Amino acid sequence: MKKIITFSLFFILACFLLTAYLIKLYHQIPSFWTSKGTIKKELHSEKLVTKFHIDDKAIHPYARELIMKGYIDGKGELYIGVPETYLKMDTIQNEFEIKYHGDWYGDTCYVSFEPIDMTYGELLIDYKIHSSKKVTTF
Repeated sequence: MKKIITFSLFFILACFLLTAYLIKLYHQIPSFWTSKGTIKKELHSEKLVTKFHIDDKAIHPYARELIMKGYIDGKGELYIGVPETYLKMDTIQNEFEIKYHGDWYGDTCYVSFEPIDMTYGELLIDYKIHSSKKVTTF
């Protein structure tokens, strides 16, 4: 009888430890995360650079989605990327809306506006950066 009780206690302890280990492994499985936000900027006759980045729960970004819309009273150019290698998005004028989706592997993305012939405008950027979620450790 003593052996059965000892074996039963050992078995229960082993099951408990195995369950705790499996829960820890489950929480280390990477899952998907989206950092998102909205940036609203006034545009004037000088260059504007704004940036957005992944939040503190994200790691290893792989894609971004941008919707840039607004209006200007003339012409200007929008660029996205990082300062050393901007991609020209579009020449904008009057009311505009630009949608962009593509690969992205950096923590921070910049949007640059360069006026051509304008005095005032407004830019609204809705962004999402898709990434993996940081692993929580115990």
